[in-house]
Amino acid sequence: MPGILLDTSALYAIADRDDKWHKAMVGAIEGRAGDRVVPVSVLIEACYLIGSHLGPGAERHLIRATIRGEFLLEGLSLRDLERADAIL
Repeated sequence: MPGILLDTSALYAIADRDDKWHKAMVGAIEGRAGDRVVPVSVLIEACYLIGSHLGPGAERHLIRATIRGEFLLEGLSLRDLERADAIL
């Protein structure tokens, strides 16, 4: 089954129980089979936002969840950047 690509807003909503999208995002990832793919650039941005707004403990939780394999960290290649350049 195909995975799901998560962006910064999805990761933030999952981390922040007070976020209006929290329940929907948690339900979306818990009810879906396949990898939860997070590009490395998204992880960096999400860590910054989560750490800034929710504190270092919440930021650490995201890092540890990624280490445990809850999210599949995806790198960026030159081909990815070339495609982004073409789209832009």
